[in-house]
Amino acid sequence: MFILIIPLVMGLIVAGLASSKDKSAITWFIYGVLLWPIALIHILVSNDGTKKCPKCFSKIDVRATACPFCQHKTTQEEIKISKEEKVEEEKHNNTMLLILVIIIVILFFLFKVIAHQ
Repeated sequence: MFILIIPLVMGLIVAGLASSKDKSAITWFIYGVLLWPIALIHILVSNDGTKKCPKCFSKIDVRATACPFCQHKTTQEEIKISKEEKVEEEKHNNTMLLILVIIIVILFFLFKVIAHQ
């Protein structure tokens, strides 16, 4: 019983961290339950919705059009690059979800085979 509690608690921790970084808490919870050591490291090093200002290098929100520290205005090219990065991150999240579903299916069949022996 105790061995089942650890992955659930770690899944909740990973989901909480993901939620604070504006990421899908449910997806990260499943990821955290199944592969919590990897998921914990992954969420800790992932982007938190900020970018660095190209002029003063302060962390600012990715949606900001001007840096609140140095007042540098974001150019159209920087906005385009930011949008492309967001699309790539969404593709990555969809791929991660697909991999999680595959892992769950494989584990389900493995447990079913082990239970019948």
